[in-house]
Amino acid sequence: MMDPDDETITQPEDLADLVATVIELPNTASVSELLVNCRLDAWA
Repeated sequence: MMDPDDETITQPEDLADLVATVIELPNTASVSELLVNCRLDAWA
């Protein structure tokens, strides 16, 4: 297993974009949970 480095973990800017997207949803939308996995996933 690889040790995470600054290029493989979730970037703060990406997380901020995700939160901003949820905040901008219409009032009729309901987000009960927002899961973020900060680990590198193998795409094999």
